[in-house]
Amino acid sequence: MSLAKRKRPLLSPGLARQAGVSLVELIIFILVAAIAGVGLMAAYTGLMRGPPMSVVNTVATQLAQERMELILARRRAVGFATFNDPCDPGPGPAICTALDPAYTILIPTIRGIGVAPANANQREIIVTVQSGGVTVMTLSTMVARY
Repeated sequence: MSLAKRKRPLLSPGLARQAGVSLVELIIFILVAAIAGVGLMAAYTGLMRGPPMSVVNTVATQLAQERMELILARRRAVGFATFNDPCDPGPGPAICTALDPAYTILIPTIRGIGVAPANANQREIIVTVQSGGVTVMTLSTMVARY
């Protein structure tokens, strides 16, 4: 073997010139990545500026569940035929008032369901919680005489 054969380049001459990344290509990539990153950060910070709705929803859900449990406990105490919201006629027990004045529990709806006339053995209970005049949570359940 001759010495000239051993020293030939591993790549052909046309490919040897394009094996790396040029400085211009690197700068263009950095600019495109920076523009995309700024766009994503702007969209994400816009979402983070709003109020923490998860806290509002959690508190409203807890208040609605408390009132629902109070109504269902009243049903167990007085029976299906005469149960109502114990907080409806007046202030009632201490649990009837929301601890946070930012929330309002509307007077729950207890109505018979079914086709007219309503089925006397089934009722629907709807509890609605508002915050700032906006309905945040509506919880409903159906109870039956059994």
